[in-house]
Amino acid sequence: MPLSRTIDSANQDDFSARLQQWRQAILADPALQHRLAMIEDPDQFIAANHAEALHLDIALPATMVANTVQPDPLGLDRFDQHLPNASAWPGPGWRPIGLVPVQGDWAVDWAHFAGLALTQPFYEDTLRKARQRPFNRLMRVRTSLTTLIETAPAQMTAPDGLIFHLSRCGSTLVAQMLAAIPGATILSEPPPLDGVIQLIQANLDLPMNSAVALVRAMASALGRPDHDGATGPFVIKLDSWHSRALPLLRLAFPDTPWIFLYREPIDILVSHHRIRGMQAVPGMLPDTIFDIPDSASLSPDDYAARVLAAICQAVLDQPTMALGMLVNYSELPDAVVRRILPHFGILPDPASQAAITAASTRNAKAPHERFTPDTAEKRHSASPSIIAAARLVADAYRALEEQRHAALRDGDAR
Repeated sequence: MPLSRTIDSANQDDFSARLQQWRQAILADPALQHRLAMIEDPDQFIAANHAEALHLDIALPATMVANTVQPDPLGLDRFDQHLPNASAWPGPGWRPIGLVPVQGDWAVDWAHFAGLALTQPFYEDTLRKARQRPFNRLMRVRTSLTTLIETAPAQMTAPDGLIFHLSRCGSTLVAQMLAAIPGATILSEPPPLDGVIQLIQANLDLPMNSAVALVRAMASALGRPDHDGATGPFVIKLDSWHSRALPLLRLAFPDTPWIFLYREPIDILVSHHRIRGMQAVPGMLPDTIFDIPDSASLSPDDYAARVLAAICQAVLDQPTMALGMLVNYSELPDAVVRRILPHFGILPDPASQAAITAASTRNAKAPHERFTPDTAEKRHSASPSIIAAARLVADAYRALEEQRHAALRDGDAR
């Protein structure tokens, strides 16, 4: 018989107190968190909570838990205004899932990722699964940004590598190949980090040391080891517009090597013409990110081209390429093992090498499908307007290619 979903209003206060007592007991016991967070079936989860609570002499009616774990497929709970309810980072297994506005300030929502490896094409793919688990419906952990910074561990986890890219140029393939390494933590365009970067870019009066501390804390919270403590390579694939924040990210991670992956502009513009990414649509991102004048008067293809040029220019404007490396899409997938892994200081063993090779044959954004080269088809289908728009990126692309070839020659000379 289905569990009743109704709680007698006369017992509401008593039930709320017991539920709060149970939540505090869970937060005090990382092993219990892990056991409960692994359960995906709501009825099994409700029964497990009842049994576990009895061991602690907490009477927890099934209806009480049932009412807190109702599905939220649209993730609407992130829009509520409940105040931060945690005074420190939650324990192992918890990762940030979003930056949320709360009563005129900003806070961080967390979820427990027990057993969820970060092997999906994008962090948000795994995030959605974690958000819908009954455990994360029950717990709803939220901290302030101040708490995120001030209670961060003394030794925060810094990434082994950063992947900047021009969009639609193989960055997801690179991330998926790295994610095939056992024990690797590959964060592919995590929304919480983007939220922090955009918040910093929108508040130019924020002291740089505070901005750096915020980026470091968020990256470390996202990349922390899971419950089992397994550690492997930790790499962040950033959003394409994050090249505009290169100075900030290089300050935050001065010892972290980084790459910029790019591709022939016509190929990228054809891809955006078919399905436009948010960065290629005026107004989807704050105008200050790209600072493109008269954007409303540009054709969609011209606007996308100017965005690509701005992303490239941010890399070209770097005073030095220390720890940086340019990689053209034409070098993939071989460049992952030949150039990128050594650059990041990652030395895969034979088993990891085999896993990386297997991942290189799959469609990065649909891993159950085999990869099919599309360069020739994209060049053939490029319209005159796309070919014209690509000229807006030509100088920047040419400059990147000159730098890349010069670096390759210097490497060969050594």
